[in-house]
Amino acid sequence: MNTLLTLLLIQGSILSLLLLTRKFNHTQNRFLGAFVLLVVIFSSVELLEKTYWGFSNGYWIFLFVSSKFLAPILLYCYISTFVKNKKVNISKHLPTPLILGIAFSFWCFFNVTIKSFEVFINSTYGIIVSVINIFLWLLYLPLSYRNLLIAKKEKSITTQYLSLLKILLILISFTLLLEVLDDFNDHLHFITSLDFFDVIDLLFLGMIYFISFKAFSQPQMFQDVKKLLPKPEPVAKYAKSNLSSDQLDDIQKRLEDLIQNEKPYLKGDLNIQELANTLKVSRQYLTQVINEKKKCNFNDYINLFRVEEFKTKAKNPNFKNYTLLALALESGFNSKTSFNTIFKKHTGITPSQYRQSIKEDE
Repeated sequence: MNTLLTLLLIQGSILSLLLLTRKFNHTQNRFLGAFVLLVVIFSSVELLEKTYWGFSNGYWIFLFVSSKFLAPILLYCYISTFVKNKKVNISKHLPTPLILGIAFSFWCFFNVTIKSFEVFINSTYGIIVSVINIFLWLLYLPLSYRNLLIAKKEKSITTQYLSLLKILLILISFTLLLEVLDDFNDHLHFITSLDFFDVIDLLFLGMIYFISFKAFSQPQMFQDVKKLLPKPEPVAKYAKSNLSSDQLDDIQKRLEDLIQNEKPYLKGDLNIQELANTLKVSRQYLTQVINEKKKCNFNDYINLFRVEEFKTKAKNPNFKNYTLLALALESGFNSKTSFNTIFKKHTGITPSQYRQSIKEDE
């Protein structure tokens, strides 16, 4: 029986690692992988308890207690990821079990009467751990089941996977009941002598691994909850602007006149603040006009005129002997790299290809 449990624990370790590193459905897999890892940890400690009593009690007690206390929380967080509009914040759940785990470890580490893990399990400390663990499960199991029902209504999880999770919650409840009876009722010792709890452990681990394997191998069994959320209505960027429609039109007309008559885009270091100062409007208002009326940002708007200026000059015989870079600088661009990138973005071809096409048309 112990050999089989050992093999299952090794398998669980590998499975938890695969879930934690899987990118698909990352949030769900992260919580499920962490839950499986915790189950592996406290089950491993319990297995060591049965086979080897000489390990250092303080460190193992910390692992055992912390993993026992964290397991119900992580299972709850995992199931909560299936619920729409529910933000899972595990950080607010973590401090209590970790502090309790550290506290129990220190108490036992410095307690000369607790010389092994076996003594700890049978001591008052061990009983307190069992009580707290049962309390946490009783707290989080109903919450987990409630979230399952919500996920069922929202259809964010398949019926098959929903049934598997329900069975897991029922199996956990049954296991907790047996632990209570075993801890507080001496009449059940005949059951433990028949390795009854080993069978329950095998069923428990087997069910968890089966669910985890399904989640890993068949990610389509549950949908990405984020994709199910309704997309918020887009909010107008300038909904709170004080500019009226007439004011927008006026600024637009003055901008177009300035561009056509004075060609400010020929200045390589032109910026929106300088252009706004020339028009005697605020930078914010000019940005709004370009965004709303021209459907682009300031740089794209100015570069469009520079590209057209380059094309005009490239066709002009007076600039026939100019290099591409010289033409670009004359058109308002201030570097060869940015010019090549911007020109291809607006025209779909390179400057040299454009110039070659002009020669072919002549």
